[in-house]
Amino acid sequence: HTPCGEQSPGICVQCASGQYKTAGAAFACKSCPVGRATGSLGSGSCAVCNGTTEWQDRGGAHACKRSTICGQSQFELKAPTSISDRVCASHTVCANDQFELAAPSAVGDRQCQYLTVCSNDQWEFVAPQLTRDRKCRDHTICAVGQWESSAPGVQHDRVCASITECDSETHFRAIAATAFSDSVCRIILTCPAGRYENKAPTATSNRLCWACAAGRFKSSAGNDNMCTECAQGQSQPAKSAIRCHNCTPGKYQASSAQTS
Repeated sequence: HTPCGEQSPGICVQCASGQYKTAGAAFACKSCPVGRATGSLGSGSCAVCNGTTEWQDRGGAHACKRSTICGQSQFELKAPTSISDRVCASHTVCANDQFELAAPSAVGDRQCQYLTVCSNDQWEFVAPQLTRDRKCRDHTICAVGQWESSAPGVQHDRVCASITECDSETHFRAIAATAFSDSVCRIILTCPAGRYENKAPTATSNRLCWACAAGRFKSSAGNDNMCTECAQGQSQPAKSAIRCHNCTPGKYQASSAQTS
């Protein structure tokens, strides 16, 4: 009889599940190698596990194992082969001080990067988001001729304004500008009737008006630097006068600038 690989001569027995024997091969059936399997009796070969949806790490297997399928929050850390399963890992979750630099995928992890931290002389120009970094800008430095009208903050810039220039024809600078305040301009005084200009205004000081002395007058507002003397036949006993009085009937005054 033709030997079939069994102990009993002349009797051919089918190879068991997980085993195979090719035609003309040795007497005994062989176990399917790692990465192959057969579920049939009397197989002449073992099917190869495709290494994508199935695998087998044990010899003599009657079926391939199903490959692990990664979940929605996982990615493929190691691809499957015919002899090894797929290895999945959880996607990295970015911390509160990080943003997503690269999005996760089925075969790649999420990449996180630490958010930019603005320095003390910077402000947050663009706020961070889950997938966007923070953008910082240097605080504006006020130039010569400017003052800080609004202080800088963590999320806003410094605001600078031009220092007010007083019109020298009509105003004087009462308060000088500082780094944090504007200059203050005030209207130059016009001496009223009865008062004359004792000191002319400057860029930083007002006009100084003094009262007309007794025996003198100034009838209207203006910046004359002296008052007019009362004429002969007139007098003025008071200061800051706007006119002189004529002598009453029966009296006379032969001199000018008299108080009686």
